[in-house]
Amino acid sequence: MLSEVRTVAVIGAGSMGRSIAQAAATGGFRTILEDILPTALRKAEDAIRAELNRAVEAGNFDQAEADAALARIEFASSVEDAVRDADMVIEAVPDELESQLEIFVVLDKLCPPKTILVSHTHTQSITELASVIYRAPKCIAMRFPRPPQTSSVLEIVRGLETSDETVAAAKHMAQRMKKQSIVLRETPGAITARMQALLCNEAFRMLGEGLAPAEEIDLAISQGLGLKVGPLAEAEAAGLERRLRTLEYLHKTLGETYRPARLLEELVRANKKSARADG
Repeated sequence: MLSEVRTVAVIGAGSMGRSIAQAAATGGFRTILEDILPTALRKAEDAIRAELNRAVEAGNFDQAEADAALARIEFASSVEDAVRDADMVIEAVPDELESQLEIFVVLDKLCPPKTILVSHTHTQSITELASVIYRAPKCIAMRFPRPPQTSSVLEIVRGLETSDETVAAAKHMAQRMKKQSIVLRETPGAITARMQALLCNEAFRMLGEGLAPAEEIDLAISQGLGLKVGPLAEAEAAGLERRLRTLEYLHKTLGETYRPARLLEELVRANKKSARADG
């Protein structure tokens, strides 16, 4: 039953995990954020508090709502403690197949039978992740655009064996978080990740051709297309190597349209963190 989804655990307190936790808490869910590193949990708590304060200053929440959201978030230093009572668990570990397969196996062993397992993956197959555990009907992908706490849409990707009840629970969660849900059949990268990859790749191609400096390419694209941040700056924030790995995966699964730009490959090989001249 949909009413049973009351407690949400988020595994991984990095930037994506803490943002998902904040979105869940503001949606009224009891939320447990887990990370094995105490410093990561302290940093996440500070970041969530600061983000809620900014939302109050912007008029998106009143102070009472922000305080209530923060009070709904608990912090755990072990996966076992985090998922013990969870109705839904969202993994927010690095988007790498081996890591996600490993965490799904652990979650399947530790979670109660009722628990729905959610991957935040933007590239991996939820069907493949579900294939290594015994609750495939309760597995689904929920692809949160960045930043999850302020985006208004949520892509929900069902796997081969995902049940209708699991899809309905994911849609209900999106509704509680005031997000419009878009349910997709499984496909590499889904909608936003594929479009983001194309925009990022073309920006690196233009930079490699010397059309304009990185700052000006970002300015033209962000202002011209109404984006909050340009694709080069977004790629730097997410990590150039991560963006390259996404493009490599999409190139492998979807074809030549996604062949990575040579400049991006060169920057990653050189261990550069930025596309800018001083990076």
